[in-house]
Amino acid sequence: MLVVAAVVGGIASEGSATPNNDATALLLTKRDVGTSYTLNRGITHRWTLAERSKEMSSTLRREMAAKWVAGAQTGFDGSAAVSHQAIFSVADVFRTSSVASIRKAWETMYLKLGSGARLAIPRGAPGDARFLMRGRMLSSNGTKLEVLLYQWQRGKTLQSVWLIARPGVPRVSRLIALARLQAA
Repeated sequence: MLVVAAVVGGIASEGSATPNNDATALLLTKRDVGTSYTLNRGITHRWTLAERSKEMSSTLRREMAAKWVAGAQTGFDGSAAVSHQAIFSVADVFRTSSVASIRKAWETMYLKLGSGARLAIPRGAPGDARFLMRGRMLSSNGTKLEVLLYQWQRGKTLQSVWLIARPGVPRVSRLIALARLQAA
């Protein structure tokens, strides 16, 4: 899953964390994902601005520097009971809700890196400026994996949930259910 960490990016808070800029408060918790999952401490962290804007153009890096406040991600590894499916939860907090260019750049990057395709957004999916994709990637040991990613905007935040497992295991219905929990 180290490959996924590179794709998703890194998160760290700049300055003191408050309820308004604490991205970790927006992430899924162990209680949200259930007993068949264990926290992946190697994936769970706060991003730095440099990590989060690493693959962006210089124009977008300047925009990130002006608008980004904090970001974080957490990951959970599933047991055999859930076909070893992994869950990633990501949240970024901005100073403004005007982040369309950043959001679109991330969507483009995810589609490219995941050899992905956009999917129709299911009814009841949370947020605004919603993005759903199915893609594929290789694990660190070369195993082929399927990726489902749902990203949405809510006010001054961009959030996403990822499901990653053997092809055929991730389900859009489970992904959206997790997104609803994260958005609550």
